[in-house]
Amino acid sequence: MTRKIYDTDLTDQEWAKLEPCFSNHRTYKWSKRERVNATLYITKTGCQW
Repeated sequence: MTRKIYDTDLTDQEWAKLEPCFSNHRTYKWSKRERVNATLYITKTGCQW
């Protein structure tokens, strides 16, 4: 399944700078990069109910 690309998504260069800040001790359902992208999207657009 392919996902929609948003303008708030991190580029490969941006992710390369942020990735070392995340611990590799836990595993999650979604990748760390996807969670950061989701956080950036919500921060920019807000959460409209």
